[in-house]
Amino acid sequence: MKTQDAIHAIRKGDPLKHDTIQEIGDMLEDLLMTNKERGEKIGRLRTRIEAEEAMNFDLEEANKRFAEALTPSASTKYAYSGEFRIFLPPVNDEDGEEIVQPLFVPWDTIKDIMSAIHLAGV
Repeated sequence: MKTQDAIHAIRKGDPLKHDTIQEIGDMLEDLLMTNKERGEKIGRLRTRIEAEEAMNFDLEEANKRFAEALTPSASTKYAYSGEFRIFLPPVNDEDGEEIVQPLFVPWDTIKDIMSAIHLAGV
């Protein structure tokens, strides 16, 4: 019995044969399984989209922090001043002790380096 015939028989109130009921059950099961599979696929796609959105947000946030780190400001001056130094060749004091003196990189030089890095990354 075709699906349309079964629907007409149900609407008229005619009794259905066992085979027809089984066939309708199988069709409904296939339909539900298809919907279940669609639901699972939608769930997988949602998970993928959420992961991609999170990754994009992380990249946007990282780019923002990177740009801030390469922009001379009071906060970067505070963060970087005294962080970079060059050690001069050792010298001996009047007692013959070897002294290694650090030379701290000036803020203007740090700004020049930040600018060069920023331009190279653009």
